[in-house]
Amino acid sequence: MLIIFILLQSAPVNFHAKSIFYSKRNRVVTLVDSAFVQSENTVLYADSIIYWVGDKKLRAYHGFKLVIGKKDTLFGDSLFYNLQTQRGLSFESKTKVEKGIVYGKKFYRTDKNEVIIKSAWFTTCTDTPPHYFFYSPRMRVVENDMAVASPVIFEIMGIPTFALPFWYFPVTKKRKSGFLMPRIGRQSQDGLYIRNLSYYWAINNYSDLTATLDLIENRGVRFALSFPYNVYKKLEGNLDFTYAQEFSPQKVRWSLDGNHNQKLGKNGRIVARISFVSDKTYIFDYSEDKKQWIQSELVSYLSYSRRWKTLSATAVLEERRDLIRNTQTRTLPKITANTLPYTIGILQISNSFTAVGGWDTQDTVYRWVMDGRTSAASPVTVLKYFKLTPSLSVTTTLFDRDTSGTPLRFRAVPSFKTGLTTVLYGLSKFGVGPVKKFLQTIRPSLSYNVTPDIDQGWISAFRGYGPINGVQSASFSVSNEYQAKVVSGDRETKVNFLTTSLSFSYNFKKLDKRLSPITLSGQLFPGRPVNFRGNVYYDYYTGEWKNLTLTTEVKISKRVSISEDTLEHRRTWSIRLSHTYQKDPYRSHLSLSLSGPLTKHWRISYSTGYDFKRKKVIDQQLNLERDLHCFRASFRWSTFGDVWLYDFRIWITALPDIKLQRATLEALLP
Repeated sequence: MLIIFILLQSAPVNFHAKSIFYSKRNRVVTLVDSAFVQSENTVLYADSIIYWVGDKKLRAYHGFKLVIGKKDTLFGDSLFYNLQTQRGLSFESKTKVEKGIVYGKKFYRTDKNEVIIKSAWFTTCTDTPPHYFFYSPRMRVVENDMAVASPVIFEIMGIPTFALPFWYFPVTKKRKSGFLMPRIGRQSQDGLYIRNLSYYWAINNYSDLTATLDLIENRGVRFALSFPYNVYKKLEGNLDFTYAQEFSPQKVRWSLDGNHNQKLGKNGRIVARISFVSDKTYIFDYSEDKKQWIQSELVSYLSYSRRWKTLSATAVLEERRDLIRNTQTRTLPKITANTLPYTIGILQISNSFTAVGGWDTQDTVYRWVMDGRTSAASPVTVLKYFKLTPSLSVTTTLFDRDTSGTPLRFRAVPSFKTGLTTVLYGLSKFGVGPVKKFLQTIRPSLSYNVTPDIDQGWISAFRGYGPINGVQSASFSVSNEYQAKVVSGDRETKVNFLTTSLSFSYNFKKLDKRLSPITLSGQLFPGRPVNFRGNVYYDYYTGEWKNLTLTTEVKISKRVSISEDTLEHRRTWSIRLSHTYQKDPYRSHLSLSLSGPLTKHWRISYSTGYDFKRKKVIDQQLNLERDLHCFRASFRWSTFGDVWLYDFRIWITALPDIKLQRATLEALLP
């Protein structure tokens, strides 16, 4: 924010008004009616202006507007200014600041960079009078720095709500070091608390540091450091450390969490994450984000990746810690490499390689395995309309030991796969009503896969690398898509109205029931407001239809007009109704969700589900939001089984950190 009085000094001065009077003896210029004075990038508008040339004093009457650099503007009733001392005084003035407006009965400019405001109030509300404001009998503003007010009274609709002995806020868009606003409240579990006693340090243009102290009645003291950094297109990350000293019982607890992402050279990148806690309940006890309460695994890793013209590779060091089972898995390292597919004659070749080493909690020795895969494919067109894609691959693996402890055991497993696909089209010779033609697209696919049986009983599996079972199977699938060519005036569009699919496989190695269940699925009017989906399995050997599932869905989106104060506003209502029926095992579930405006300012969203088998509502969620011009309010209520939760929040739209929410009053509410 800049609150700057006009600075003319020795620069050329331009005058304009309907009437201009000049007293040569007193050296006074009087501008009357639609007057303005301009010097460089500063313009002063007023009804009347008097300018004392000798004393370099200036006075504006009956309303003025001061514009500096087409960006900073000061409005007021009258203005006095001394160009030599650069001091001045204005009455009943206002100016825009970062995120809001400052009003004052008197603005004193004491020097070049400082302004004192008497009977000041700050608000982000643009209504007159504003819905709320922060009032202070005295406010000191340092340009491009900060404003300090003491004391401060917060008023809503003219009613004092709370007061603070002092308040400060930045008045510059630049990052600025300083103290942050704390949060004071009471919670049923923690008791009284003061959170976020913080100091923010803007270290440089690329990093900052925030030190925070929390005082919690039923726990103790918690200290936190947050260090984010960002160098554009080079590196970014953050490091967060917390340290808690609990008093009853005496206990020290801590956490360390961070991320790092850095570009190395033209095609290299290093990515790191650390996540450690002193004990498995630390996150649950201190996190205010309920989603983190169910976190059961901590992952820390360091990875380096690089791309070349035909190769990409990644090396990773990783540790996974299971907080519930109290186990940890360390991978030191995991190296993967892949070549881009390349062509040799009629063959398309691809290669991949993985090397993994590390410890499990069950192991007392270091283990490792190296695995590579090379595949070659040669797609060809057969009889003009069929695409045949045979491929041969070989998986080679080197294990550090076998089940008997013999070191360096090697295995190689080949596999062969081929696929045959085509696309068939059909067009009807007739139409019905606005439908000119019907179009059918059929996509059949047949594949065969074989992997020989190789003795692998000696393999000691590690990190998911174990025996590869022999396979000899074939699979078939076919999908149908039905479309209608609809003519409306001069327009012709294609409308999908039905899709179906059928698939099954045959296992040559099984002794019985080699044919898998046949899967049938379909969708009527896909993507339309009302659509139907279904799938079922057919068991060839028993002749039974199983797992029949039918889903009916209705989606409606409607723009409605809401009139208020003679103004018409367009809003959208969305409704979704879905029913799912499953025969075996029996399940029948109805779900409903809707959202839209109740009025110009009220918005609602609601969702629920009903289980016909248990004959009860299994979940509900209601959200209400209210636009209060410069405020927003929300209420949320949800149930799941016998558990119900609710929350509410009212906050200043432009200042979301200033809010009243359920957590603030938790000890007084159910």
